[in-house]
Amino acid sequence: MKNSSYGFFKWKAEYGKTQLERKVAADAAGILVNSSLPKTKATGKATSATSLNNFLQSVQSLVSINSWRQTLRNEPCRVDLPEGRGRACDDGTKTLTPYLTNDTLMAVSQVNADNVATSGTTAGNNQKIASTYYKSGPESVYRDSSVLDSVSVPVGVETWYAQKAVYSINPNTSLGTVTDYEMLTNKLGTSYVEYKYAGYSSSSVAQGVTAQVLDCQSDAGASAYAGYSQKAEDYLSDVRAYVKTVASATSDVPTVPTIVSVADPAPVTTTSGTRPVLPVTVEATKSDGTKSQVPVVWNSVPSSSYSTFEASSFKVTGKVSGWSKPVTVTVNVLAAQPKTVTPVVVTTESGKKPSLPSSVQVLYSNKQVKSEAVAWDAVDASKYSSRAGGQFTVSGHLVSSPDTHVTALVVVSPATIISVTNPSVMTVVGVAPSLPATVNAKWSNGDVTDEKVTWDSVQASSYAKAGTFTVSGKVTGYQPSVKATVRVCEKQNMYRLYNKYTGEHFYTASIKERDTLRNLGWKYERVGWVAPSESNTPVYRLYNKYVAGGDHHYTTSASERDALVKLGWIYEGIGWYSAENAGSRALYREYNPYAKTGTHNYTLDKHEHDTLVSLGWHDEGTAWYSVS
Repeated sequence: MKNSSYGFFKWKAEYGKTQLERKVAADAAGILVNSSLPKTKATGKATSATSLNNFLQSVQSLVSINSWRQTLRNEPCRVDLPEGRGRACDDGTKTLTPYLTNDTLMAVSQVNADNVATSGTTAGNNQKIASTYYKSGPESVYRDSSVLDSVSVPVGVETWYAQKAVYSINPNTSLGTVTDYEMLTNKLGTSYVEYKYAGYSSSSVAQGVTAQVLDCQSDAGASAYAGYSQKAEDYLSDVRAYVKTVASATSDVPTVPTIVSVADPAPVTTTSGTRPVLPVTVEATKSDGTKSQVPVVWNSVPSSSYSTFEASSFKVTGKVSGWSKPVTVTVNVLAAQPKTVTPVVVTTESGKKPSLPSSVQVLYSNKQVKSEAVAWDAVDASKYSSRAGGQFTVSGHLVSSPDTHVTALVVVSPATIISVTNPSVMTVVGVAPSLPATVNAKWSNGDVTDEKVTWDSVQASSYAKAGTFTVSGKVTGYQPSVKATVRVCEKQNMYRLYNKYTGEHFYTASIKERDTLRNLGWKYERVGWVAPSESNTPVYRLYNKYVAGGDHHYTTSASERDALVKLGWIYEGIGWYSAENAGSRALYREYNPYAKTGTHNYTLDKHEHDTLVSLGWHDEGTAWYSVS
């Protein structure tokens, strides 16, 4: 199993510079062969994370991840972190510390990656070694073997970092997973945790399932594995030295057959943006006629070769030890495919249709970002009309790729009161105004409600004489104050007279009219009630000249007034006004169906009212109101 990480660990266990380095390597080899996970693969298998080719590429990717993390300015930036503990906000001199690595962490990440790839899920993926669980880091599983690995930043890492948009809204959010982003940038919610150590591995299976695993450890977890760690670049140098040793291992014994030809391997297919997985070995024909697989060292492949949007192909040459001619493999690059969409978060006011973006940023498999038009589903107005606010999601898809779904989180801020109806009330001199308990309020989402109002106290001097004044009040959640306009009116006595010849009762505020009727024989029955000099409710006076002696009728109903006028009654204008102040008293109205004149009676006296009703008069309810 020389062409595997197991061979590398065994090689270091024998040739390591120090006893500790040799012990760590031996422990790592033991992790591979003693894995407690049920779904792992044969060590050294081409699709296994332990294959020498995948191992080398994974270490190269860890170096690339370190370089990429140091380009993230303002990370790990949290204004609530203390100075000197990751608070790098707006400080261009601070970056994330590169991960260190070691054999045990690499072995653990390889076992985890193989388990994820074979099981097709990250659930329950815990590699247990020496009573310690080495499961602490982001993991991704893809139904696409073309994302196996890349010397540049792996697609899994970019996907984990894309969670930043959700984290930035609320570091303790429950809206989606943000732990992958946190571990990449030394965070745990709003706390700072510096992850100093990491192992990274990729693995795939024939069915196209690919896993990417980054296992991280902080100082607090350092006791969980042997303490010998290296810079990722130094570790990569050790791996390359081992690859060179394996590739150039030949015997000087003259009887060993020599290579007489090497067959070019079958073409390799990769997705645009994904480093091609080149074969670790090629078939060689020996001088004795036998054929065998021999290691091949390929020349470096620039990322530009496999990062085009369109489908393309190119060739890579390599070297086989003991063979002077180059080996060539053809790489077919599939067209770039959309991989991830930058999360969309939109804020709107309650009652206002959210303004969803017409395009979104899409990360393609070639590691490039393009702006793509998006078609959103229709949004039901009820989702953003709640007065309390809230949040919901809207689905959509890319116009250029209908199978690529997009989701937007819409945060709806609560509605606010934008206006209220300032009331107007009337009272009479000396009587405190009756202010309404509620006012009509209009909300920013279109709702209209009656809201409780707390009025300022009203001084008696304000209504001690006729005039107008205002009272301020407060409605919770609304600025400025509510204003009530109060009109203070004079009182006037309403005189009651009786015509014994016709049976009619007559009512007037005019002293002159009162005295004239008294002189004509009408009986003065004193003050019937007290009315305000004006209000919003007039009492109309009508006269029927067609009955003997004439007859008057009084009503607050404009429709009743107009109906009587159509029947020939004469409208004599407004006789007086109904009271609207606090404590006003009702005047009862009775009707005598047997009389021709004096058919109606109006009185404050409940006893008089009840007596008339008992005598056959009809109870017609409240006619109007008197000042108390």
